[in-house]
Amino acid sequence: MKANDMMSVDLSNENAIVLANNLKEVKDPIYLNGKNSPTEEGLFSYEIFGNPSDPERRFNWGYIDLGKKFLRPIVYDAMRRAFRKAEQMIAGDVFFTITKGGVFTIVKDDVKGAMTGLQGLQHALPLINFEKSGLNLDNGSVKFLSELKPTEFFQSKLLVLPAIYREIDLEGDIIGADEYSELYKKILSASLSLKNNKAANTTFMSTFRTDLQITLTMHELFTMLTSANAKKKGYIKEALLGKTIDHDSALVLVASKIDAARPDKSMIKFGEIGVPLHALLHQFMPFAIAELNNMFRQINGERAYVQILDNKIEIGLNTASDFNNAAFTKLIKFFARSIEGRLSPVVVLDKNGKKVKLQTKQLAELGRKDGIFTLTDMFYMAMHQVLRTGKHVTATRYPCEHAYSVVIAKPVIMTTQKTIKNNFFNYLPLGDIANEGEDAPALSINYYPDLDLDNPEKNIWIDGLVPEFSVLDGLGGDYDGDMMVVRGIWTNEGNMDAERIIKSPMYVADPNGKFTRSVSKEHTISLYMLTRD
Repeated sequence: MKANDMMSVDLSNENAIVLANNLKEVKDPIYLNGKNSPTEEGLFSYEIFGNPSDPERRFNWGYIDLGKKFLRPIVYDAMRRAFRKAEQMIAGDVFFTITKGGVFTIVKDDVKGAMTGLQGLQHALPLINFEKSGLNLDNGSVKFLSELKPTEFFQSKLLVLPAIYREIDLEGDIIGADEYSELYKKILSASLSLKNNKAANTTFMSTFRTDLQITLTMHELFTMLTSANAKKKGYIKEALLGKTIDHDSALVLVASKIDAARPDKSMIKFGEIGVPLHALLHQFMPFAIAELNNMFRQINGERAYVQILDNKIEIGLNTASDFNNAAFTKLIKFFARSIEGRLSPVVVLDKNGKKVKLQTKQLAELGRKDGIFTLTDMFYMAMHQVLRTGKHVTATRYPCEHAYSVVIAKPVIMTTQKTIKNNFFNYLPLGDIANEGEDAPALSINYYPDLDLDNPEKNIWIDGLVPEFSVLDGLGGDYDGDMMVVRGIWTNEGNMDAERIIKSPMYVADPNGKFTRSVSKEHTISLYMLTRD
């Protein structure tokens, strides 16, 4: 490619792809034979797609011979916007003509030269002047259809995804294929029906209906595949662009609460970053679930994490079994999407198997009504334990223009604007207290969520990313809707490197010695500038 050449994206040529890659044809709509193995020419064939242990099963495509030419799904998509009766045309219920000037007109079936069905469209589409026909199309669709070559409106072969991406479950109680394979099966069965109808000289009406079925099913498959590859969670961005990975969060930058007269006394200090609790649970999900399991394994002894408020209630021994990995994963997702649900009480079983709300002494001492232990309390305590092991996060602002577009910092748990000091360390297991040193019982959480359970609307949640003010200039960021992608660092080696970077000169200066941190957006200086004479 020359320097001035431009990259272009064209419609695929299925026939050329089949020949160039020596693809094999899928001919059998039946998934499995009598021995419960994939059929030789079916959608899961070992001969076509490779054996399950073979890497080629990830790369080998197949194809379906449709038996005739069908509208490409992307062309049919544009056609539906141009012609309100597109389906009726393919089904043979609506007739049309094309004038010498290329104007498309709906007519009755007895008009000379009237056409219908795929065969009629195959003749008509390349001749239509879409601009003169006064169709209900946006400029992009008019340009797209007008620039298509006559051979590009239709396709006679359909490519089939490698089997690894739509594998059939042969081990479960109910053997079934995914929705992609079911659509391929419908198309294959209908195309075989067309070929049989042609051989048997079946009526046109039956053929028209089958044409419509195949067209609609191909369009459904096309829509599913494009949706799976599009937008933030699409396969392409996930696999190629490197912005979306498992256990990350895209968060809007928000300003820190002004709660101190000096920066070193603020909630978010140098080398830290405020991350919402729900985002931290997602970023460190395996660690959070492990800590939650530990919490409920020890909760019966009334010595770990919480002390039961009502001594008459004995938590059942089967409590831990009711809170498993799947249950915690479900609760974490619920916590992220439901603000109201964050105040939900944690419900456990007493020794008689009766469901009771978990009530704790330390929350009652803090003024919490009835000492109700909510999902927020449960997740906060677990996440605090995870972060005590020295976890860090990276926060990236895109486009990533230089090294200072990425901030490495220790996360601070953000919950509600109103917080309270909580000495819940007093209730940690003795082993953990010992690890903290002799003064461990005196340790406290300075910013524990102060929840108002009677007036949920008064709980204002901080669900954005709160950076330490000095990193904003290096990021080129501000508080007008800028977003950053936050990822947790899991390994011990990674967290040791992160701590080393925070303490190194490169954290505050570039290679030329210029400071990349600035106090221009620090709140006390800003207040001074706003109020000075």
